[in-house]
Amino acid sequence: MKRISHHAFAPEAKRLLAHGDQSAARIADHLGFPSPTHFSKFFQRGTGQTPIAFRDTIRGHAPQS
Repeated sequence: MKRISHHAFAPEAKRLLAHGDQSAARIADHLGFPSPTHFSKFFQRGTGQTPIAFRDTIRGHAPQS
C-alpha cells in the first residue's frame, strides 16, 4: 500500500461511513487498503474510533459491543 496521510482519506472514509450503506470492508477496498483490518487500524489511529463505532456515533446509535 502506498503511504497516504490520514488527511487524504479521512473525509471520504467518514463520508462513506456516515452516509453510505457499504460495509467497512467494502469501503476499505474502495479506498485501496490491502485488507479491512488495515483500514480499521488506520482509521482508529486517526480518529480514536473504529469505523463501525464512528458510524454508530455519527448516526446516533449506541456502539455495538
